[in-house]
Amino acid sequence: KESQRLQCAKVLKTDQCEHVKLMFRHDLHFWEADMRRPTVAFSRPCMALPSWISDGLKRLPAKFQSSSIRLESVSEDFVRGQFMADTLLMEMTIFKTFGGSHVNIFKVVSCGRRFLRSLVFSSSAFFCLQDLTPTLEFLEGNVFEVCGGQPNLDHLDAADSSFGAGLVVKRNLAAEIGEQVFVPRQFLEGILPSGLLDNFTFWQNKDDSLAGYKAKEAIDRDS
Repeated sequence: KESQRLQCAKVLKTDQCEHVKLMFRHDLHFWEADMRRPTVAFSRPCMALPSWISDGLKRLPAKFQSSSIRLESVSEDFVRGQFMADTLLMEMTIFKTFGGSHVNIFKVVSCGRRFLRSLVFSSSAFFCLQDLTPTLEFLEGNVFEVCGGQPNLDHLDAADSSFGAGLVVKRNLAAEIGEQVFVPRQFLEGILPSGLLDNFTFWQNKDDSLAGYKAKEAIDRDS
């Protein structure tokens, strides 16, 4: 009905973006596609590495084993790396656990001119923090492990015509909180546990930290 429509005002429209202001201090930014692609930002080559990183690299899917990987600075139990898959930028994380080293792989995507990560593969379905399609992978020494997301690797679309397009939702509810940007669930999978993503929505603050707010569905369920 006309009386139930959410009122809004168009603030700005350019060739690349349309900015609309809603009631209740929310803003919508509709971005067109942008075919510029991100490239590898890390510089350390995969040489003279600790054994736990070398073990993690062995857990990469076969299609990425020959990729030219560059690493970020190494901590005691965690490291990030980047490599190109055709024209797609991929980011991996290797981390130590009591069961050995594991690797998660993310596709770097652009949504509304913001580079975000989308989980596509994990060498362990138990350590990826998310439900991925399981597959049984053979390791050395007649050992098998349940990996997650292997089918996703067959559908990496380097020619994605929507790259860079998307909706960015911003809000500024109070001065002490400041401006926040909504982060869709799919860009937090593999970063936060699925139990949190099932019950909370997340907004990114100016300092890049995340703030979680209990979702209406979870409030109704727990009431």
